[in-house]
Amino acid sequence: TAGMLVGDIDTQLHINTSSKMSASLSGFWSDIDILNYHWGISTKPLPDTNVTLLCDTFISDVSSHFDVTKLQNVYGNTFVERRFLQLEHATQYFVTVIAEDQAGQCIAVNSPGVLIDLTPPLPGNITVSGISAQAQYLLNPEVLHVSWSGFSDPESGLKDFKIQVFQGDSCNTDD
Repeated sequence: TAGMLVGDIDTQLHINTSSKMSASLSGFWSDIDILNYHWGISTKPLPDTNVTLLCDTFISDVSSHFDVTKLQNVYGNTFVERRFLQLEHATQYFVTVIAEDQAGQCIAVNSPGVLIDLTPPLPGNITVSGISAQAQYLLNPEVLHVSWSGFSDPESGLKDFKIQVFQGDSCNTDD
């Protein structure tokens, strides 16, 4: 009996588009060659993954599970993408890949959930050298203290902050 090992699905955990989703596949193994990859997108993970099963039965049994896109055979391609989707904001989706070997056996794996976040982060407050304002001038150009608070993103959280300091020659608005 041929053996199979489940691989990995590399997706972003948060995406800011509702019209497409992509994934990279790697690490699937069979003691005979992998023939096809089937993939689909759903709002819930496929149960009973990481078990080797007969493809004909398994694929027909699970095809109704995919409520966003139907299972699609992408043959040996290890990068997959679907466009023209209608994904919903603040909803989590799962990519499922089923690898099929030349003996007709399959093994499936789900991606971690992919959250759709179509909104920007919420603004907060910035304080420069102890003064909360949009534009500043400094008495000491060698020292700049910057702090911020209150920025948030309720759907996907904040990854990082970037600040930029500009220098002007005068406070005259005509310059």
